Amino acid sequence: MQKDTNKIKKQIASLRKKILYHDRRYYVDSESDISDKDYDELLKRLKSLEEEYPQFLTPDSPTQRVSGGILKGSSTVRHKTRMMSLDNTYSEDEVRGWEKKIKRMLKKNIQLDYVAELKIDGVSCSLVYEDGLFILGATRGD
Repeated sequence: MQKDTNKIKKQIASLRKKILYHDRRYYVDSESDISDKDYDELLKRLKSLEEEYPQFLTPDSPTQRVSGGILKGSSTVRHKTRMMSLDNTYSEDEVRGWEKKIKRMLKKNIQLDYVAELKIDGVSCSLVYEDGLFILGATRGD
């Protein structure tokens, strides 16, 4: 048993190291060595191991924070309404799972239509207008 948990602990450490490397490449260097799907698989595997072995979950894990950092000169704001993040999907089954989740949250069984577009990272924003005048533009997280 001890050997197995040591192996899992090493796997988790290795995944975290890989993810942090790819985070730096993407968010700091503006380059990437792997596809978004491959990155998502690393993160998914780490999350799965942390759920199965919660004793190894730490606050600094990539699964517990937003990647990247706040740019110098940026300020923070509190959103009036939480900006939710969409999960990545790679199949029709995952989209159907998302639909079920939305219907549960809405407590309604409604017909949904879909438009699928390529994902563009880093473009989510909240725009606030008062009396027709733009007063604030903010992003979600870092």
